[in-house]
Amino acid sequence: MRKNRKDPLGILRVLGCEGQNFSDIEDALSKLLDAKVRILISPHTEMGMDVDKLSDYV
Repeated sequence: MRKNRKDPLGILRVLGCEGQNFSDIEDALSKLLDAKVRILISPHTEMGMDVDKLSDYV
């Protein structure tokens, strides 16, 4: 997963969800994690933050 952290399609491949719609991905992840997963689409993508390293929190 870490190797694909900047590659959304790579993450979907690792999870076995490539080519699926949002609902199917939510279902697959919910089963995998034994938790209810929801994908939310934000109209404010500029608010996204990259925080995968300690220096990103500063």
